Amino acid sequence: AMHINRTAVGDNHPAYGTSCNNLAIFYKTVSTYLKTGNEKNNVFNKADSLFFIAKRITKNVYGTNNTYYVDVCNNLGGLYFKQAGLKSNIIEKENLYKKAELNYIKAKTIAEVIYRREHPDYTLICNNLAIFYYATNNYEEAKRLFTEANKLVLKAVAESSKFMSEMEREQYLNNRINYYFDIYHSFYLNNLQENKALVGTVYNNALNIKGSLLKSSIAIRKAVIQSGDKTLLNDYTQMNTYGKVLAYQYTLPLSEQRSDIKKIEAEVNRMEKELIRKSQNLPSLQNLGALDVSWENIQKSLRKDEIAIEFIHFKHNNGKSWTDSTLYFALVLHKDYVYPKAIFLFEEKQLKILLKRNETEDDFTYVKKMYSPKYEQSNLLFKTVFKPIEQYLTDTKTIYLSTSGLLNRIAFDAIASDSTTILSDKYQINYTSSTATRTHQEQLFQKDIKNIVLFGGIEYDIEPEQMLANTNVLKKETDPVDFGNHRTIRDVKGVDHLTRNVSWSYLEGSLKETMEIQRIIMPNNKNVVMYKNEFGSEDQFKSLENNSPSVIHISTHGFYFGDDKKSEKYKEMIDTDVKFAHSENPLLRSGFILAGGNAAFQGRNIPNGVEDGVLTALEISRLNFYKTRLAVLSACQTGLGDVKGSEGVYGLQRAFKMAGVEYLLFSLWEVPDYQTSELMTSFYKNWFFGMEIRVAFKKAQNELKTKYAKVDGAAFAWAAFVLMR
Repeated sequence: AMHINRTAVGDNHPAYGTSCNNLAIFYKTVSTYLKTGNEKNNVFNKADSLFFIAKRITKNVYGTNNTYYVDVCNNLGGLYFKQAGLKSNIIEKENLYKKAELNYIKAKTIAEVIYRREHPDYTLICNNLAIFYYATNNYEEAKRLFTEANKLVLKAVAESSKFMSEMEREQYLNNRINYYFDIYHSFYLNNLQENKALVGTVYNNALNIKGSLLKSSIAIRKAVIQSGDKTLLNDYTQMNTYGKVLAYQYTLPLSEQRSDIKKIEAEVNRMEKELIRKSQNLPSLQNLGALDVSWENIQKSLRKDEIAIEFIHFKHNNGKSWTDSTLYFALVLHKDYVYPKAIFLFEEKQLKILLKRNETEDDFTYVKKMYSPKYEQSNLLFKTVFKPIEQYLTDTKTIYLSTSGLLNRIAFDAIASDSTTILSDKYQINYTSSTATRTHQEQLFQKDIKNIVLFGGIEYDIEPEQMLANTNVLKKETDPVDFGNHRTIRDVKGVDHLTRNVSWSYLEGSLKETMEIQRIIMPNNKNVVMYKNEFGSEDQFKSLENNSPSVIHISTHGFYFGDDKKSEKYKEMIDTDVKFAHSENPLLRSGFILAGGNAAFQGRNIPNGVEDGVLTALEISRLNFYKTRLAVLSACQTGLGDVKGSEGVYGLQRAFKMAGVEYLLFSLWEVPDYQTSELMTSFYKNWFFGMEIRVAFKKAQNELKTKYAKVDGAAFAWAAFVLMR
């Protein structure tokens, strides 16, 4: 292309300059993959010559105050910066660094004039120059530019929620934004002594970036649903209908999916963006994306005996290059601190080794080793995850804790700090999606609850024909559920085991659990509906969004298939090509088994017009539960999922949050049927006796902790469940 352009239009034409610039970028990029210094220098020299031509032509044709000239200067800065890293001769290195700096500064100076400062290209140049100063040990200039760029990136992320679909924002965060914050946090936390004030910036980044996709999606959907605007509601209903079609199609083998599925995906994406655009004037969305949460706000809300901890993790850049390390820090905040404290904890590979389990061991054995103080894994867990923090917890009674990355798999309450004490003996640990929730602390009492729906004692072996008949009966019920008249039973719970023919077994404790919960609740004059046996169906569950209850309690089998295709745990499912074990979407690899669910796992045909009994997280995410204060996921592994960067866990907990639920009670491992029933009934007794929800759950856990204190592996009985707001 370059040679043709030169022949056709001459070596002073902008088309020729563009070709030179493109080829130079190629040489600059490919240098990364070359092995010897001579090979690298060869392509660097080619790139240098071509960038110089492009720069000359651009200046002659357009002048210097234009985007083309900015791009070439920025590219040249990057080339000289990269080339300097190869030089051993100090003079050569310094000359290249000087040329890099001059080109970066020229690009930034012009960009500041021709762009608004919020323009992404200006931000990119700021980052490039800051990284240059970071690498060349110019700390003050690096700090100034990183701070400027950090503010601009936060604004860009906030603005993206006003016009990008969730899919587009996810790509935006993964492809560009996460890289920026990895750089910022590497710089800020590499220089803790000099950067004490900037730890506050890191804390604010965590508050505004953690779960940002989830928060904006929830805000927009809730605003539309509660707006009463018929046009918006119609658009939302239509979009959601398409989304539910996609959720169903994704569960089918590729050969059975609709041929127009890509077209439907594009249409849902378009409709979502249009809905976002139309809803911007809704009063509840006026502050959407506003950066109004800060560590100072949280600090003001804390009492003297309270601590807030934001865990973060990031890929580490040492100033010269990217390392192979992902670092974990705890950001600790107390009412009396001048700035938050940043405490280095571990590298991710350390925790991966610690959490790695033998494929042949069951959850009980694994939990016993992780949380019983006589085992080395337990001691290492405390030393790795929590011991570095304890020096900051003097006189602390309550901890507000927001996890990150692999820490989402840890039951902090059960971590043993010594041979006789675990963390929940010393602290009231409140799990939060973000410590920002402390600024609008809401308590939840039984008086705030109007109605409850319980699912339990479910029959998984119903014939598909019977499922269809039940569905037809349900569809005839056009009136909302009358909570006062429906008093059947519904509850499940137990260890999730598959028999050799790939079927889910009936859970005796599930029925007992929900019946006991019903008995506890009814004297409090609450409306209770319970669904059991064949009536604990997926159709029945989805119909709840027409009259969302205050509490949904689901006691059944739960599943989560990790993204490790080599795992032996569900090998027979993978061997028999069970569709839910294979999906690329983690929201399809986690869910509940409801009435008749065995048929789908056995590959049997399900009649048209009937749900298959396998309720996936993706399907739940499309429902409307904005009136639901609490969802109790009384099943195995309901808190697990794929961990995705700053967005956290993609699984059932994310799905229920997307559906609008305020509080979630979920599990981190396979849970024992009998002890789970004990825990749940004790929790409801405490709660409906008048305790606040967190206090009630803590007391229930303590009761089981005391009862099973002398049992080896006692944490298995009580510690799997996490209450999160």
